[in-house]
Amino acid sequence: MTSLRTPLQASLGFAALVGIAATTALGEGGANPASAVTIPALRFADTGDTTGGSDDWDEVCPYPDSTSPDHWYIYDPSEDEQVGIDLCPSSGYDTKLYVLDSGFNQVACNDDSCTSSGGGAFRSRLTDILLIGGTTYYIVIDGYLGDAGFYDMAITVDIPPPPCEITECDGAPEGEPCDDSGGPDTINGGCGSNPVVFGSVDCGETICSTAWALGDLRDTDWYEVNLTEASSVTMTVTAEAALNIFTLTGVSNGDCGAVGVSQDLNLQPCVEGSVTEIYDVGEAYLWVGHSEFDSLPCGQENPGNDYIMTVNCSPPPVIPCCTLGDANEDGDVGFADLIIVLDNWGECPQ
Repeated sequence: MTSLRTPLQASLGFAALVGIAATTALGEGGANPASAVTIPALRFADTGDTTGGSDDWDEVCPYPDSTSPDHWYIYDPSEDEQVGIDLCPSSGYDTKLYVLDSGFNQVACNDDSCTSSGGGAFRSRLTDILLIGGTTYYIVIDGYLGDAGFYDMAITVDIPPPPCEITECDGAPEGEPCDDSGGPDTINGGCGSNPVVFGSVDCGETICSTAWALGDLRDTDWYEVNLTEASSVTMTVTAEAALNIFTLTGVSNGDCGAVGVSQDLNLQPCVEGSVTEIYDVGEAYLWVGHSEFDSLPCGQENPGNDYIMTVNCSPPPVIPCCTLGDANEDGDVGFADLIIVLDNWGECPQ
């Protein structure tokens, strides 16, 4: 999560919806709740431009104090539906997206979830939103910090994936109970805790752990691996919910002043994923956390809170002295390649 953002200048264009049949509105959303455009059925698609409109609403997810104009839609599902709402493909400005009930209470909210097809950041998307039949909902398209412009919205009915449940974990417990009350994390809160504290994990070890996210807060688990020699460190995770996993750089003996993400991966439920980084002698630092800031309270069953993490270490790859550039063949020339070169410093083999 970043705390400093630059609003984007809107760029106008026409949306292209490929491969879905949709009910398409003629025009755009209403300027306020009283003039909200009725969505007759799903699937549904619409485009509009909020430029010059009025600012009637703001939700915090997690950024407050928006002064952008907003457009309103209203929908009354006849039966329970799980839906997705997407502003990503062609919207031309820094969007926000809300679902409210008839009492204007927040049902779902997203600020930054995706990038447009043209490369514009800070677009909004909501997924797996349960709408209850016979209930009135408002869908609000907003912006961040006064930004406005063209939007391209598609609403689809999601087909929920099969439930994901981890029933066995042959490893050591994390040592931190699932607690979504927002209290201090004294086990492995890492650079987000005061004082800084990391969970310890050894090469070859498996950890049975949990993650939660609720009310714009989330549990983040930071792990430290002590290395007696330069190593290629691989973290493999399987989780009941969507998680992000990172390898970190810039942390030294618990000093977080230059912390950064080196390798990152977004995991879907019950889909195993791995990230690998080459570290010198000392410590390797790893990070696991929910991909959102809400919708994963402790004790929830689908998706659940459990995840399994395994850390494996191996010698870094040996390269000939004549090889330059992308030594680890990850498509990027960077610090990890320098570590490989330094580990193989000396006379070239004959």
